[in-house]
Amino acid sequence: MTEPDDEVVVRGLTEMAHRLGLQVVAEGIETEETWRLIGSLHCDSAQGWHLARPLLADDATRWLAERLLPGVPPIAEPGCPPVAPVVDAPAVDAQPVDA
Repeated sequence: MTEPDDEVVVRGLTEMAHRLGLQVVAEGIETEETWRLIGSLHCDSAQGWHLARPLLADDATRWLAERLLPGVPPIAEPGCPPVAPVVDAPAVDAQPVDA
């Protein structure tokens, strides 16, 4: 988060979403510092370049299968939310991304 008010906005939106019974996915996590900060703000999961590059659907499925057991919730580092990969629909000229 780059602006001083970013943390205040994320904290407020996260609290509001949780009070409404919603889960929160923090997107655009590009640094370790941001990942740890959104963990302290109680986001439920996260995605971004710091955690995983954008993946085609098949690559995302493989990425998840390698990291998660069916029916078992993801385990995050203490104070950090679980990681959710960014999944992009392949464009006409898209090339597979090495995972």
